[in-house]
Amino acid sequence: MDNLDSIQERLRELQKRPNHDLGQNFLINDQIVEQIVTAGFAPFTPATLALTGKEAVDARQRVLEIGPGLGVLTGAILDKLPKGGQLLAIEKDHGLAANLDRYLHHPRQLKIIESDATTFDRSYHFKDGQYLVMANLPFNISSFIVNALLTQAPRPARLILMLQQEVADRLLAPAGHSSRGLLSVITEFYTAGHLVCPVPRANFYPVPKVDAAVICLDVDQPIAASDQALFKLVKGGFAQRRKNLKNALAASLGLSKEEIGLLLVKANLEPTARAQELTLKQWQKLAKVLKIG
Repeated sequence: MDNLDSIQERLRELQKRPNHDLGQNFLINDQIVEQIVTAGFAPFTPATLALTGKEAVDARQRVLEIGPGLGVLTGAILDKLPKGGQLLAIEKDHGLAANLDRYLHHPRQLKIIESDATTFDRSYHFKDGQYLVMANLPFNISSFIVNALLTQAPRPARLILMLQQEVADRLLAPAGHSSRGLLSVITEFYTAGHLVCPVPRANFYPVPKVDAAVICLDVDQPIAASDQALFKLVKGGFAQRRKNLKNALAASLGLSKEEIGLLLVKANLEPTARAQELTLKQWQKLAKVLKIG
């Protein structure tokens, strides 16, 4: 179950130490690795199939891994990758990228690119809806990466992500949850998401200061031109979380509190409600009343 010894041995061979600035905390529990890969290659939801048409093109043939590190998850993905499939691994650390393939089987199915995931152009390698993402994301860039994968084409059909527990909670937070924010609404808008498993901090080397969780997001909605206008409205609502919607939206939209109050009532919303209390459908109705998008 615990591959701490092999992780430490690989680091000694490479004469490397975990890089804190790159968020390098290596997963040492093989059972969690197995849960990640099993979730990644599970059947797609009907809504995802309807959106991406994978009756014709199976997205499980193409996988993007962000931050493969020492290849623990990489090897497990390659073991289950269908024959003829390809895994593209993006690694920013030069020493790790240059040595990743030495620990892995199926090298012909693996392509390693030394690059920064925050600037990597997916359009050169993937088509919309025709690949998966599996990643143990560095905690410091996870929100940025998730937002980009969901809002910018080409998008994956599915994301299996290990994230800081706080970020995972935020992504899956329902209306009324204290963790709910803009990224929660974006995630709900574009995907069907669920928790795969919690990952206590003791399952990493070195041990981070926070726990993590693995989540699955199946993309089931297309990108439309009006989406960003809706998200701008939501962002304005969350800009001042402690204020009620009337005050927060008056500031972000440049309207008087009285005007906003009347529009909220028209949308069947209480002016004293706060942004985290609204469901996705309520945000969409409010956008319609405001004639946004």
